[in-house]
Amino acid sequence: MFAAKGKIELQAQSDAMELTAQQGMKITSLAQLVEMSAQKEILLTSGGAYIRIIRGNIEVHAPGTIDIKGAKKTLSGPASMDYANKELPIAVPAGLYDEQNRLMTTHGVPLEDVAVEVDIPDEGKKVFFTDQDGNIPRIFSDKPGNGKVTLVPDELIVPPGSDEYSPSKKS
Repeated sequence: MFAAKGKIELQAQSDAMELTAQQGMKITSLAQLVEMSAQKEILLTSGGAYIRIIRGNIEVHAPGTIDIKGAKKTLSGPASMDYANKELPIAVPAGLYDEQNRLMTTHGVPLEDVAVEVDIPDEGKKVFFTDQDGNIPRIFSDKPGNGKVTLVPDELIVPPGSDEYSPSKKS
């Protein structure tokens, strides 16, 4: 998975996520920091040794040597830092179907504030406007079906080969 521009987000919105590799695994930030956060516990383990961060405590245990080096070593009193964990969107309950479409130019530029008509089975036609990322609001249904998304006629002008466009105006 690669992104030449923009971020990549992976979310398991209603269950656990696992990353597994037969060989090595590396997590690297070339320009900034790597953050790890957990509501209950963080555990790093290898060869029987482990570092556990749990309930405000840090446990360092090893069956062998613990080697600490540094020009200066400081052990002081308690300190803490609160970290706001990201809230995940509510996952679609079992038995529901959902769909969301995104409109972009041929060069990948999102079409913002564009009127589209969505024909939803058993609900009829509704007009929506795309958001700043070109997304149409997510549509939910309790049964599978084929909806249809259509640009509102005569509302969008995009010259051929251009990323410039004249969006529809919300009334």
